[in-house]
Amino acid sequence: MFKKLNFKIGLTFLVVLVLLVVAIGYIRSISDADEVKSARQNSGGTLVESDDVVVERAGSWTAQETKSASSGSYLYSSGSPDDVLILTFVGSRVEVIYITGTNLGTLAVDVDHTVLRTVITADQATQYQERTVVDYLDDGLHTLRVYAQEGGVIGIDAFRVARDTKQVMIVNENKLAEGLLEAAQTNERTCVAVVLQDPEPISSRGANQFRNLGLITQVQNQVLDSLQVGNFEIIYKYESIPGLAGYADLNALLELQANPLVISVGVACQPIQPALGQSVPAIQADLVQSYYGITGEGMVVAVIDTGVDIDHPDLSDDIIYQACFSTFGLCTSQNTAQDAIGHGTQMAGIITSNGVTSPVGTVRVGVAPDAKIVAIHADTEIDVAQALNHIYITPNLTYSVHVVNMSFSLFQHALFTSTCNSNPLYPNLSLVASGGVQHSFTRDYRLRGEW
Repeated sequence: MFKKLNFKIGLTFLVVLVLLVVAIGYIRSISDADEVKSARQNSGGTLVESDDVVVERAGSWTAQETKSASSGSYLYSSGSPDDVLILTFVGSRVEVIYITGTNLGTLAVDVDHTVLRTVITADQATQYQERTVVDYLDDGLHTLRVYAQEGGVIGIDAFRVARDTKQVMIVNENKLAEGLLEAAQTNERTCVAVVLQDPEPISSRGANQFRNLGLITQVQNQVLDSLQVGNFEIIYKYESIPGLAGYADLNALLELQANPLVISVGVACQPIQPALGQSVPAIQADLVQSYYGITGEGMVVAVIDTGVDIDHPDLSDDIIYQACFSTFGLCTSQNTAQDAIGHGTQMAGIITSNGVTSPVGTVRVGVAPDAKIVAIHADTEIDVAQALNHIYITPNLTYSVHVVNMSFSLFQHALFTSTCNSNPLYPNLSLVASGGVQHSFTRDYRLRGEW
């Protein structure tokens, strides 16, 4: 009798114990799900999905859909040692939300090139929303790297970053020129060109309509006013270009890239270099002049270059306007475009030389000898943008300049031999272009908008 009673008591205890374990597991899973789902609303942290654009991927990662993941999917690696997820952030605490399951490997959590956590993610059953936390970081800029040790396979759901008192900042390196963040960490300040959202794109205002300059100023002011701790010293606040140029410290750079009104931030103040290289061997301009009588009369060409020799006998009668913009402080006057190098003078000569200094017995004139020249000296790409901006906002130039000539390269960078959209310098070139030479098939070619 006592044996039967003891057996029943033991069986009852075992059943209760099993039910208790199941209940604890269920409560834990519900609690974890609620915690992840509410992370975006948690003022103490910011949730970043593993497939977010701000997370840099190296190697090969595959998206796997499941309702159990924080946003309906997670990433798993291929097993290659090259598989790494990288997140750059400003904060003091980072959490990695991962998946456990059969055949999964060991997760390494590396912060600033030091492995701070290793987690065995192998488990008999698949579990979602597991987490490991590093909560003792200095409150500052950090780079998180997660990968599988020894080339195993891991599944990563999301990350959550937190700070003690200040707002978390996630770094979108897609907005930053290559090497810019590292330069800002090394230098007290860095010269940058900031490309902003266009408040009035050409699709909304028409190809031949002037910009509303007040809208550009409004966007520029919104971005500048948003800087809370960073220092940004303005070089150019372009009136007609949705962009800014100036010197930024690290905090300003981080705040700029986090602003949704900022498209990109590029390295600026790089000296432009003459890149004449080769000229077209024969364009038969002499036949156009003699047969058609087209000599450039009534046309005005703006030459944005190293300046023009304003006293050159072949050019002095053709120069109708001068301006100078130099980040390096090389302008003796903003109204003088004197050429100290010679390249801009060569360009102006190709365009409109009248042949006064031709060798004896010859008359060598430019392609359009009767055209007039607007000579503008510029030293860097942001000076070039300011030159285009100056043309656009100066009334007598806006209606008179028909062509803008620019012939240069950027120091230490190869010349463009094909489309440049994937080049790190493309955002800066877009900033220059947006100042506006709009090709028009009307009788008058005028500066109307964008390329």
